[in-house]
Amino acid sequence: MADGTEGTEAVVVAVPMMGSHGELSTVLDISHNVASHLDLSLLLGVILDQLKSVVDYDGASILTLDGDSLKVLAYRGPIPEDKALELRFTLDEAKVNLEAIKRGEPVIIPDVRGDTPLAHAFQQTAGAATPASERIVC
Repeated sequence: MADGTEGTEAVVVAVPMMGSHGELSTVLDISHNVASHLDLSLLLGVILDQLKSVVDYDGASILTLDGDSLKVLAYRGPIPEDKALELRFTLDEAKVNLEAIKRGEPVIIPDVRGDTPLAHAFQQTAGAATPASERIVC
């Protein structure tokens, strides 16, 4: 079937049963939007936008593994989107992402400015990819 999705990978997120009608409604809205978009970049943007209504994040990205590096496919956050979409990280630089790949599940860091090993790994990755003039001091 020629629908423009050949060669793309799908990410499936299992969502536990939600407690409130509003949360369930949001998940159903996301499912509807996923089904109605064929353009991958638009779809990933919609996913991040709607994720914000479920998880109030400061920044979020979707990356793809390209050889031995990660490339940003979609981004929402404090740095300009066009700059974020140019970013690439080697797996050695992106310890948090490498951890997610090893675990086969998302890694949640409650406070990226915190003092945990994963927060430190995130800070190092963010610092490596961000020009000094735009870095957030943790």
